[in-house]
Amino acid sequence: MAGAAAIFLLATLPVVGGASEKAPLLTREQIDATWDVAQERFNSPDRYDRAYARLKLQNLADLGERRAAMDLARRHRDGDGLPQKPICTLYWYLRAEKLGAGNDVTDQIKAVSQDVSEEEHKKIVFALESNSYRISEVCGP
Repeated sequence: MAGAAAIFLLATLPVVGGASEKAPLLTREQIDATWDVAQERFNSPDRYDRAYARLKLQNLADLGERRAAMDLARRHRDGDGLPQKPICTLYWYLRAEKLGAGNDVTDQIKAVSQDVSEEEHKKIVFALESNSYRISEVCGP
């Protein structure tokens, strides 16, 4: 029941710009429960389950959860439950870097940057610097 309550709570939170903004706090248990449900839903053959999982990971990343940003980047890079899109991959690796991933993502950022146009890179930088939730402007729906 605690997992379902955490999912409901997370689903009702407003979308926030990132870790630097004040956001409603979730307990580590609630965050972990949401993470577990998202990972489980990504394994579903149902595209709606995968869309739900993507939204939950995006919410976690918006709340400052670095592993969610890293997982979204990896999934976009590998086409694992999400479309292979270099622009989305770079966005999430840069978001993870902003959340403190540091050297853990340096090589990945360099590698995927080669596959992203200068215009796309500018969109990503603007989205991250403006500290507003603009993933749909970067990656599309």
